[in-house]
Amino acid sequence: MKKNLLKKLVSIGLCTILAVSGSVYAGAVTPPENMDEIVETELDRTDINNCYSYVCYLLNKFGDVLTQADYDFMNNIRFVIQENFLYPQDEENSSKSVSEIKQKLLDYKLTTQNSDIYSFENFLKIIELAQTMLDSNKLDEYIITYVGIPVFKNFNGYFLISARYNLEEPMPASERYGDYILENEGRSIPSIFGYLAVNPETDDVITLENGLKNGVIDTDKLFEISIGIDMYKLGDADNDGELTIKDATVVQKAGIDLAEIVKTRYGMDTVFDYNNDGRVSILDVTCIQKKLVSLD
Repeated sequence: MKKNLLKKLVSIGLCTILAVSGSVYAGAVTPPENMDEIVETELDRTDINNCYSYVCYLLNKFGDVLTQADYDFMNNIRFVIQENFLYPQDEENSSKSVSEIKQKLLDYKLTTQNSDIYSFENFLKIIELAQTMLDSNKLDEYIITYVGIPVFKNFNGYFLISARYNLEEPMPASERYGDYILENEGRSIPSIFGYLAVNPETDDVITLENGLKNGVIDTDKLFEISIGIDMYKLGDADNDGELTIKDATVVQKAGIDLAEIVKTRYGMDTVFDYNNDGRVSILDVTCIQKKLVSLD
């Protein structure tokens, strides 16, 4: 009960504080008089953001499966950050706290055996590798790059992380990968859907699209997590996340105009057109039925 309650508090705190972190921290720090202080202040702010993001996401995503030792340690770090940095008594002590907290997280060895959870060192490395790829491909020095918090999910050693230029084309993007349709409201660079896959052990960085094409990222596993992209399962006419004979019946009716063909959110595709030939017909029903037989 205690862990569930704290987990809810973590989720609320994360959404509130991280969403306004830039304005909160900027307002809490007195503008320095020289460039050395500017660099130092920005470094401290980035470090504490990373520390806080890591422990909050760990508690929020895996609070119920962490070992008690891991849970207690991360939860204690979270409270230390809140008490000593988010509401500091003086800046000197806060700076020392940031350094100490970061080192504690780097030194800590997770006792959990869950492969989807990674160390703080790898957390920082994933962010750095994604940022490096964005910077190396940036064509305009005035374009802002955005790197988010890595998704805590292991795809053959790769972890997804939102990483894009803060410049999107207004036209939505829609692509098919395996048995799924991915759709997004705006194209991003370098990944159409705004996500990179990073392997901290090998330093490899690939786009989400390439990861899906070469099998590094499993679409079924991707479908299970929320990453801010609309995902649709082909043939799933009733949108319940499962492919059943009921879906085949709906598609069959739609093929003879007895049911409405439902489009994806931005109207670029439909799960009814299972075989992707541009129309809904009995051929789609046959494909769905064959898929159901293979699933059984």
